[in-house]
Amino acid sequence: VHMMRKRQARFAYNPRPSIAEQFEILAA
Repeated sequence: VHMMRKRQARFAYNPRPSIAEQFEILAA
């Protein structure tokens, strides 16, 4: 989860991203 969060933060910084946003970011 740590790595995912870091990558996600770099991809699109969001203090509290919604589950849908997280899924889209991770899927991308």
